Amino acid sequence: METTMETESSKKMKRWRKKMKENYSKWQQYKSKEAERKRKFRMKQKEKLKKNQNLLDEKREKDRLRQQRLRQKKKEDFIKNVKNREYTCKQTKGKAMKKEEAVLPKNLRKKEQF
Repeated sequence: METTMETESSKKMKRWRKKMKENYSKWQQYKSKEAERKRKFRMKQKEKLKKNQNLLDEKREKDRLRQQRLRQKKKEDFIKNVKNREYTCKQTKGKAMKKEEAVLPKNLRKKEQF
Protein backbone atom coordinates (compact mmCIF):
# COMPACT_ATOMS: atom_id res chain seq x y z
CA MET A 1 0.00 0.00 0.00
CA GLU A 2 1.28 3.43 -0.92
CA THR A 3 1.93 5.81 1.97
CA THR A 4 1.69 9.03 -0.04
CA MET A 5 -1.74 10.28 -0.94
CA GLU A 6 -1.24 11.06 -4.62
CA THR A 7 -4.39 12.04 -6.43
CA GLU A 8 -5.27 10.76 -9.86
CA SER A 9 -4.84 14.21 -11.37
CA SER A 10 -1.32 14.58 -9.96
CA LYS A 11 -0.38 11.19 -11.39
CA LYS A 12 -1.74 12.24 -14.76
CA MET A 13 0.26 15.47 -14.65
CA LYS A 14 3.44 13.55 -13.83
CA ARG A 15 2.89 11.23 -16.76
CA TRP A 16 2.06 14.17 -19.04
CA ARG A 17 5.19 16.09 -17.99
CA LYS A 18 7.36 13.03 -18.46
CA LYS A 19 5.92 12.52 -21.94
CA MET A 20 6.39 16.20 -22.83
CA LYS A 21 10.02 16.16 -21.68
CA GLU A 22 10.74 13.32 -24.06
CA ASN A 23 10.01 15.68 -26.96
CA TYR A 24 12.40 18.57 -26.29
CA SER A 25 10.92 21.06 -28.77
CA LYS A 26 7.38 20.56 -27.44
CA TRP A 27 8.65 20.95 -23.87
CA GLN A 28 10.44 24.20 -24.70
CA GLN A 29 7.34 25.50 -26.48
CA TYR A 30 5.18 24.61 -23.47
CA LYS A 31 7.61 26.32 -21.09
CA SER A 32 7.64 29.53 -23.12
CA LYS A 33 3.82 29.59 -23.36
CA GLU A 34 3.53 28.99 -19.63
CA ALA A 35 6.06 31.74 -18.87
CA GLU A 36 4.07 34.17 -21.01
CA ARG A 37 0.82 33.19 -19.27
CA LYS A 38 2.37 33.74 -15.84
CA ARG A 39 3.87 37.06 -16.94
CA LYS A 40 0.42 38.28 -18.06
CA PHE A 41 -1.10 37.16 -14.75
CA ARG A 42 1.54 39.05 -12.76
CA MET A 43 0.97 42.18 -14.86
CA LYS A 44 -2.79 41.99 -14.24
CA GLN A 45 -2.19 41.60 -10.51
CA LYS A 46 0.18 44.55 -10.55
CA GLU A 47 -2.39 46.73 -12.32
CA LYS A 48 -5.07 45.65 -9.85
CA LEU A 49 -2.85 46.61 -6.93
CA LYS A 50 -2.00 49.98 -8.46
CA LYS A 51 -5.67 50.86 -8.77
CA ASN A 52 -6.76 49.70 -5.32
CA GLN A 53 -4.74 50.93 -2.33
CA ASN A 54 -6.62 48.64 0.10
CA LEU A 55 -5.58 45.54 -1.84
CA LEU A 56 -2.01 46.76 -1.89
CA ASP A 57 -2.03 47.31 1.87
CA GLU A 58 -3.53 43.85 2.44
CA LYS A 59 -0.91 42.23 0.24
CA ARG A 60 1.91 44.06 2.02
CA GLU A 61 0.52 43.02 5.40
CA LYS A 62 0.24 39.37 4.30
CA ASP A 63 3.78 39.45 2.93
CA ARG A 64 5.08 41.04 6.12
CA LEU A 65 3.42 38.41 8.32
CA ARG A 66 4.58 35.58 6.07
CA GLN A 67 8.14 36.87 6.24
CA GLN A 68 7.94 37.20 10.05
CA ARG A 69 6.74 33.60 10.37
CA LEU A 70 9.57 32.40 8.16
CA ARG A 71 12.21 34.30 10.14
CA GLN A 72 10.76 33.04 13.44
CA LYS A 73 10.80 29.45 12.15
CA LYS A 74 14.41 29.81 10.98
CA LYS A 75 15.45 31.10 14.41
CA GLU A 76 13.67 28.26 16.21
CA ASP A 77 15.14 25.62 13.89
CA PHE A 78 18.62 27.05 14.33
CA ILE A 79 18.32 27.09 18.13
CA LYS A 80 16.96 23.51 18.19
CA ASN A 81 19.83 22.30 16.02
CA VAL A 82 22.44 23.97 18.19
CA LYS A 83 21.00 22.69 21.48
CA ASN A 84 20.52 19.11 20.22
CA ARG A 85 24.00 18.79 18.76
CA GLU A 86 26.81 17.01 20.55
CA TYR A 87 30.19 18.73 20.38
CA THR A 88 33.50 17.01 20.87
CA CYS A 89 35.49 20.23 20.70
CA LYS A 90 34.95 23.04 23.23
CA GLN A 91 35.83 25.69 20.66
CA THR A 92 33.17 24.48 18.24
CA LYS A 93 30.55 24.48 20.96
CA GLY A 94 31.59 27.98 21.99
CA LYS A 95 31.28 29.23 18.42
CA ALA A 96 27.84 27.68 18.10
CA MET A 97 26.68 29.21 21.38
CA LYS A 98 27.97 32.61 20.25
CA LYS A 99 25.99 32.31 17.00
CA GLU A 100 22.90 31.33 19.00
CA GLU A 101 23.28 34.38 21.23
CA ALA A 102 23.53 36.61 18.13
CA VAL A 103 20.23 35.25 16.82
CA LEU A 104 18.35 35.84 20.06
CA PRO A 105 16.74 39.23 20.70
CA LYS A 106 18.77 41.79 22.60
CA ASN A 107 15.87 42.59 24.94
CA LEU A 108 16.13 40.39 28.05
CA ARG A 109 12.35 40.00 28.45
CA LYS A 110 12.05 38.75 24.89
CA LYS A 111 15.11 36.54 25.31
CA GLU A 112 13.43 34.74 28.22
CA GLN A 113 10.69 33.52 25.85
CA PHE A 114 13.26 31.32 24.14
